[in-house]
Amino acid sequence: MTFVGKILVVLHLVLAVVFMGFAGAIYTAQVNWRTAKENTQKQLDVAKKELVEKSTALTQAADAAAKKEADLQQQVTQLTGEKNALTLRNTSLEAETARLKALANSEQKIAGLSTSEAEQRLLEAQLQRARNIELENSRNQLITANNKLSDEIFGAKVKLDALLAKHEESLREIATMKSFLASKDLPTDIKSMVVSTTPPPPVTGVVMDLRPARPGTSETVEISLGSDDGLTKGHELTIYRNDRYLGKIRLNFITPDRAVGEVVERTKNSTIQRGDNVTTRL
Repeated sequence: MTFVGKILVVLHLVLAVVFMGFAGAIYTAQVNWRTAKENTQKQLDVAKKELVEKSTALTQAADAAAKKEADLQQQVTQLTGEKNALTLRNTSLEAETARLKALANSEQKIAGLSTSEAEQRLLEAQLQRARNIELENSRNQLITANNKLSDEIFGAKVKLDALLAKHEESLREIATMKSFLASKDLPTDIKSMVVSTTPPPPVTGVVMDLRPARPGTSETVEISLGSDDGLTKGHELTIYRNDRYLGKIRLNFITPDRAVGEVVERTKNSTIQRGDNVTTRL
């Protein structure tokens, strides 16, 4: 073997080692990227679920506190009216009692009432006094109930203020989460988030038509499945041909028997064609 031949053999071995190193680096990067993507998707799913639960709980708590405050305020108004009516009646009865007493004293001094008449007057005075005591007790009970309701209303207002403050804080957190989701090109409305966390039903169809990507638009695929099959916007389906994975689409337009999705993932050097299979099972 000549010297030039030996150099070529050595150069061939060096290039083979270099290409093997490149292949190993590319494989490691693909594995790490797929693991990071799966971890990020799990974190986003947890954040979406917590956001829906927190928003629902805060709305229910605020509605319950507002209803309780309205009921307590209505009771206070009713008791205040009853207290005022009893106070007015008590004043009238006291005036009538004083008038009757003055009249009785005047008649006794002027004409000298008989013993039976005096006893009758005394009995009437005792009955009136008993009525006055009963009215006074009722008024005191109403005042006590009114004070208790006022304390309950104050406590309810304090709780409502705390709930409103927490609600505002949660709204700020929700706005921050929505901004984060929007930056990741993910849905921000509750309905779409619930759909994205609910797996689609297990169905299989075929590619009916496709439109290549153009400047400003993404590649889209029309499939033979629709809302009658349980699909909705946001669901993702896998495209394959003869057990070979070709890519993935996310649905953005639905009819009862057809749907159109945007290609969000595809394998290198793969071509999607009419008649390729699509499924939610993978």
